[in-house]
Amino acid sequence: MQKFGLRDTIVKSHLLQKEEDYTYIQNFRFFAGTYNVNGQSPKECLRLWLSNGIQAPDVYCVGFQELDLSKEAFFFHDTPKEEEWFKAVSEGLHPDAKYAKVKLIRLVGIMLLLYVKQEHAAYISEVEAETVGTGIMGRMRDLVAGGPQLQDRRAGCGKSEKAHRREGLSNAVCI
Repeated sequence: MQKFGLRDTIVKSHLLQKEEDYTYIQNFRFFAGTYNVNGQSPKECLRLWLSNGIQAPDVYCVGFQELDLSKEAFFFHDTPKEEEWFKAVSEGLHPDAKYAKVKLIRLVGIMLLLYVKQEHAAYISEVEAETVGTGIMGRMRDLVAGGPQLQDRRAGCGKSEKAHRREGLSNAVCI
């Protein structure tokens, strides 16, 4: 455990005394789910999975694995499966709220979609995404990681993370 000096203790004490001046606390509902689609197109509405029996989440983080198994997916950035699944997710989001897409991240057969309620979208900034590919040309194996980072300006800082990790990616951390 790291030891703190007197200066650090004093700073921490002052920050705790002024916490109400710079802290905004609000509870958020998150829906996080992954789905291995095995190269298939959506065949039914995703609403049962994304919103059945739950209150409308503030944030959706939906990941897909094996999105496109064709050899072209390894060489070309565009795949028709991306649009099909994006549309299926957008149509399946909770009907009691309106959502804004924050980020779509795709690398080979992995896709991650991040949505927030429209009422929160104006406060989201500094959206970044990173992907890590492995194998020949960084693409020829399905060992990838991807994750978004975003900042909620009301609180000054807020992060959401998602990483798809398998053997050989123990050092891949996405924040």
